[in-house]
Amino acid sequence: MTTATFTRASVAYKQDGSQVLSGVPRYEAGRFGQAITVEEGTVNLCKYSQELDNALWVKAIAGTGVLPVVTINDALAPDGTMTADKVVFNRGAGNTVNDQSRIYQTLSDVTAGATYCLSLWIKGAAGQQIVARSVQGGYILAHTCTGVWERINVIEVASSTTGSLEFANRGTFTTDNTSTVWVWGVQLEQKGYATSYMPTTSAAATRQPEILTIPFPEAIHRTEGTACFWFKAPEYNLTAYLDIVQADWGWLLRKEPGSLTSYVFSMRKAANFISIGIQIPGDTYTHIAATWKDGGAASVYVNGVQVLNDPSYVKGDVIFNNIVVGGDLRGTAYIDDLRTFSTAKTQDEIIAIYTGEVA
Repeated sequence: MTTATFTRASVAYKQDGSQVLSGVPRYEAGRFGQAITVEEGTVNLCKYSQELDNALWVKAIAGTGVLPVVTINDALAPDGTMTADKVVFNRGAGNTVNDQSRIYQTLSDVTAGATYCLSLWIKGAAGQQIVARSVQGGYILAHTCTGVWERINVIEVASSTTGSLEFANRGTFTTDNTSTVWVWGVQLEQKGYATSYMPTTSAAATRQPEILTIPFPEAIHRTEGTACFWFKAPEYNLTAYLDIVQADWGWLLRKEPGSLTSYVFSMRKAANFISIGIQIPGDTYTHIAATWKDGGAASVYVNGVQVLNDPSYVKGDVIFNNIVVGGDLRGTAYIDDLRTFSTAKTQDEIIAIYTGEVA
């Protein structure tokens, strides 16, 4: 079998914060040992994403508010480095929405009508509260801390070409007049959801799409076969939808947050069409299997349970050439233990693979 190839025309970062050079895969803890991360491209539009003391992060007040106090590199960040900044907000004695202690960064390159997602890690004592807003503040998220690091998201459709990112203590939205929190890894993306973090300094940071290509010339025949693998959506995309589609461009695992479509797994297959949509739990590994046999059935299994069965499968004209994960088919996922077979496995055989009885 020909060696698989991986491409990404930029650096990227692992969960522990370590940088991975252009063209080098990111390996994380997988279902069995290591798993390769395959993710869509993104741009972090927020500048100085780990330096809240920078002048681009404006400290401001309104009403009875007191200026926020920032202590840089005060605590261990989620990646294990001493880079989390402590922020103390104090809105004073006032309790109206106009009594504020806030930090914001002005944006000048917003696209009106586009969807943006602000994400940041935050930690505070249980019960501490802040508010966060993305782009123009059409939607304000009030967040209550739990004592551990959490990544929060604020999603908004821009109504103009300027705006700002903001987190604050504001009357009406927060119960206590003061908030002490630690903040790390601020990211703004032109997407309806967050992807893995890209740190920035004075300029935006870009991560190019990742593509994993596994050549199987004629090894997987369109007449009969099985493909299976373990899949996990990252914790910052807790809801995933699976669409397995048999079409001229192949079997497709499609991640679809809201109305956006993110393609994660694709393998060339026949020209007719079947599909199934099911919800997959976030941040946990799920076993996906697909089988097909010309003149027989095409089936899809999730954790050994059959969720689709087409009893009248007919092969198409396309020869299997590659399994492609990622690329311009947008997606964010961990893929592990990808297997292919030249026969259509039975459900009992799929269950045996799922439960680990078949190596």
